[in-house]
Amino acid sequence: RLADELVRLGYNIVRAHQHDTQFLSKGATDSTELDPAALDRFDYFVAAMKRRGIAFTTDCYSSRKFLPGDPGLAAHANEFRKMKTLLATTPAAMENWKAFARKFLTHVNPYTGRSLAEEPSLVCLNLVNEDNQNDAEAQYRVHAEQIRNELPVDRIGRRGQRAGAERGNVRAGVNLIETFAVTEQHPCISENIVGK
Repeated sequence: RLADELVRLGYNIVRAHQHDTQFLSKGATDSTELDPAALDRFDYFVAAMKRRGIAFTTDCYSSRKFLPGDPGLAAHANEFRKMKTLLATTPAAMENWKAFARKFLTHVNPYTGRSLAEEPSLVCLNLVNEDNQNDAEAQYRVHAEQIRNELPVDRIGRRGQRAGAERGNVRAGVNLIETFAVTEQHPCISENIVGK
C-alpha cells in the first residue's frame, strides 16, 4: 500500500534510511548478523517499489552500533555513531563495515531474484550516512590523539612542522584532514586521500 501511495503522490524515487539498526537479529552478539524477518520486509518493500517503477537509494551505514562480539571493537559496544569516528582509521571498524555491507548487498532478494548489488532500481548507494561535523569533532580529536600516541616518534618527527614536533608536544587534531595527514601509513587510509 505504501508503494501505491508513493506513486499516487508522484514520487519516483525513495530513500531507505536508518534501517541498519533494524536489520540486527534479536540477541545478536555481533553487529553484522542480519535478522531474516527484517530483511524480508525490506526485500518486499524493494520489490513493491520496483513493480511500480519507483527507484530507490539507501545507505550501507547510518547508525548501527557495535556489539560486544564484534572483533576488535568490544570496547566501543553500544556507543552511538562510533563507526563514523573509527571507520577511516581503525582496521577492525573497516572490516566490520565491509562484512555488513557484503551481507546486505549480496543477499538475494527472493521477490526480485537479484541482490542489491545487481538491482537496477537501486540508483544511488551512500556508503556511510553523513555526520554533523560539530557532533563528531570532539570524537575525532580524541581518536587523533590516541593514534598519535601509538605512532613511533620517528613517524611523527618526519612531519614535525605539520604534526606537532616531538611526541610529548603533539596536540589533538584540529580536523579530520589533519588526522589523515598524521596517519598517512595507517592500513585503512589511502595514499590518494593523504597526498604527498
